[in-house]
Amino acid sequence: MMRIAIRDDDTSYWSDITVLDRTVGRLWRAGAPVSLAIVPNSVKFEAPWDRALFEQGEEPRPLGENAALADYLRDLVHERKITPMLHGIDHRYAFVEKNGEATIPAGRLADQPQFGKARLVGEFAWKDEARVTEELTQWLQYLGDMLRYKIRIFVPPSNAISRSNARAVYAAGLDICGAISTRRFNRPLSGEALRNYLINSFWRAVYGGPYPRALRYGARLDRPAHATPTPEELEVIKRLCLAPLYLIQDFCIFLRKK
Repeated sequence: MMRIAIRDDDTSYWSDITVLDRTVGRLWRAGAPVSLAIVPNSVKFEAPWDRALFEQGEEPRPLGENAALADYLRDLVHERKITPMLHGIDHRYAFVEKNGEATIPAGRLADQPQFGKARLVGEFAWKDEARVTEELTQWLQYLGDMLRYKIRIFVPPSNAISRSNARAVYAAGLDICGAISTRRFNRPLSGEALRNYLINSFWRAVYGGPYPRALRYGARLDRPAHATPTPEELEVIKRLCLAPLYLIQDFCIFLRKK
């Protein structure tokens, strides 16, 4: 049996209910399984994929302060139209120097030439494990209480996560959707993790996409994800689905915001 869920990222205090309903809403109204990756205390940001357009606010806002959106999401969860997932904490991007020091930009990046070509990374690739552990405890409970739902899955912002922060996410009792890197080993070191890394690397090399089954890390799972708005990428999914001797389980397609 093949199970596919549609994942939409970055729902937060700043989200427009009308836009959500017009875009992703047509999927859950059609009965499609939809998962929303929700940022519980997000800064406002624009176009992180384009340095010329990227802009980031300074102060995060808790989602619950947008009462209309909180009520809307709570109703969708109650009606079982969406599955909520935790998507980072504040979704701040930072520039990381070679020595590991992180600088958080604010405002339009195009107006800040001092950053040059420094590497811009997602929240769970630059925060340290102690900070992530503390914030996970606070904001996982906050989001679960607000939506009256036990959150079970974590989606790393920008699909990027460090090895130490993957450990913190697993320790919080969460599975991870996506972000198994084939360029750098970003899971706590173990024989199981090494096996999963090799499996995923092989599938990407042969089929051009992630391994299409959930991979186990002790009591936790990594659930694969694939961005697929184009016909070419849909063909990749078809090849994965038709691969011999494998079932597609807990496979997550996520929508691009561009």
